[in-house]
Amino acid sequence: MSRISDTRVRTREAATHLVAAGRRPHALTVDLIYAEIKQGSRTTINDELKRWKDEQAKVDALNAALPPVVANAMLAVWAVAVEQGENAFTQRREEVEGELTQALECVQGLETRLAAAHEDAATLRTVSGFQEARKNGELTCGRSGGPGRPRRSADRAGIRTAWGRRGRRGRLGRYAPG
Repeated sequence: MSRISDTRVRTREAATHLVAAGRRPHALTVDLIYAEIKQGSRTTINDELKRWKDEQAKVDALNAALPPVVANAMLAVWAVAVEQGENAFTQRREEVEGELTQALECVQGLETRLAAAHEDAATLRTVSGFQEARKNGELTCGRSGGPGRPRRSADRAGIRTAWGRRGRRGRLGRYAPG
């Protein structure tokens, strides 16, 4: 299925404009259309101009075969149908754009709530870790140097740390085994 491009639409509009200005449909050329719209490839313009001329030939043949009263009535009905279609399309597009705006606002709100939930989860993990550490005796208010400071497992086991008698790096290396 071919894509309807801006060049194709503008080619049709320029052709209609030139015919309304007094040019004959069969006298329209790619160069005239290109000079009018100043965009697109000449191949695209040529293809669309051929389609437009074919459609105009069918309309002219229909007009010649029908009495003028019937042809004018058909054109009037067609104009009303096109106008109603455009109105319906515009209305639906506005509805869809409104729904899209609401959906984007909803997504933004959900993203904010998700970020808050991630922060809450991180806080709960931290609190849970402290509670678990306190339960296991890793956090005390005793010998380790003050309230809430962790006791080293080496202190609990009665093993001297590298900070002991032999200086900072003692025989056990930087830290005592834990």
